Amino acid sequence: IKVSSLQENHIRNIWFTIRDASWLRFNERTSCCTVYWTNGAQIIPPHDEAINQSILENLQPSPDSWDETVLCANELLSDPYNNVVPAYYDALKKEISCPLMEANGRCTLTFTYTAMHGVGYPYVKLAFGKINLKPVIPVCEQVEPDPEFPTTPKPNPEEGKESLQLALCRATAKKSPIILANDPDADRLAVAAVEEKDKYKLFSGNELGALLGWWALHNYRMKEESADLSNCSMVASTVSSKILKSMAEVEGFNYHETLTGFKWIGNKVIDEQTAGRKVLFAFEESIGYMLSTNVIDKDGISAAAHVATMACYLKCKMCMTMQEKLRDIYETYGYHTSIVSYVTCKDKVLIEKIFKRLRTFEDEQENTYPSSILDGEFEIENVRDLTTGYDSSTPDKKATLPASESIQMITFTFKNGFVVTLRTSGTEPKMKYYAEMCGKPENKRWDELELALHRMTEAAVEEFYEPKKNGLQLRAD
Repeated sequence: IKVSSLQENHIRNIWFTIRDASWLRFNERTSCCTVYWTNGAQIIPPHDEAINQSILENLQPSPDSWDETVLCANELLSDPYNNVVPAYYDALKKEISCPLMEANGRCTLTFTYTAMHGVGYPYVKLAFGKINLKPVIPVCEQVEPDPEFPTTPKPNPEEGKESLQLALCRATAKKSPIILANDPDADRLAVAAVEEKDKYKLFSGNELGALLGWWALHNYRMKEESADLSNCSMVASTVSSKILKSMAEVEGFNYHETLTGFKWIGNKVIDEQTAGRKVLFAFEESIGYMLSTNVIDKDGISAAAHVATMACYLKCKMCMTMQEKLRDIYETYGYHTSIVSYVTCKDKVLIEKIFKRLRTFEDEQENTYPSSILDGEFEIENVRDLTTGYDSSTPDKKATLPASESIQMITFTFKNGFVVTLRTSGTEPKMKYYAEMCGKPENKRWDELELALHRMTEAAVEEFYEPKKNGLQLRAD
């Protein structure tokens, strides 16, 4: 687009960051543009709509659009790199107290790191040095940026151990107990830790969210002797684990949910700051974490630094592994276990038909949804439909989160603590499902909760999506 043709108030109030997303070539080759408003968060309505309208009005480049010489004298164009990078690491260093840095220096833990052929390695390397951690053990084949991603068919740590084979081999050979993996643009972080017989457990995004939520709270309390948690907040997307909500009920801090994506999380964080509250942590289950408000977005570099510091603290101060601490969190706040997956459907008309059936379930009447699964064995307590804006749990039956007809999204909350959200992807031919069983602290029958999660998830997918009837392709786990 010809930037100079945008409305003047839009020009002066947006920052563009262009990210080459060709690493998504296993899905489709594409590029994306992330736009941030002057508050530091990604744009949300109405700004995105106004910018999009300006783009549509200027689809034809003018003859001088390719004259790069005009950029040099334009006050609206600047390269902040040399100012931002030192400030970023200074801010990161202030997040880690002197006792924690001393513990980092003494700890014998080693960390294997992969950048997935992306940009993360030099930044993680510098971050570890700044906070007194030993240098990471790099997966040498993957530390240099390479848009062809020759060593992994799926350069995305969300895909699990399939994408981490080289990191697992490197960690095993070096007897390194913890693996840190950034995605190619280093805004997400995956973590694996060794268990028995040199096997590694890959933490889910929700499990790592629980650990980092505890860490953010614990870190704050270590810094603030008389911490007022009633003036603190944590934020998560609505499809992420409810573990932060359970923590808030016990500890007394504020908890907020947003729509999916850090553009919504970031703007909610700013709302909380504007209201005078301190935001300790925010996350989404797709391995995106915000450990401070220095960056109002998910940040895989600072997340890696905090995970490593947390692991050192647990080992040296509490004689615990991350797995043991996760169990301790569940003992205190209740066992939370989740399944996140999808079915594939390329037929948009069929997708609309599937969701229409769910919201006109009784004789095709609007706002009538399934009331149970497995022939009434498990009853549904509440239904929230963020496509239509309906919510059976509110007095006026209207959802408190913004509704959008552009995406299908229905959440079913069951009486026994099971929650499942059905949602279409905005970029891929997928119908996702996010299922979680939220146990109470007093319920120690975790095996039963795990079995119920799997049984109810299977039933919900079968009864709501009807994959066999509709010819849907299940994910091959």
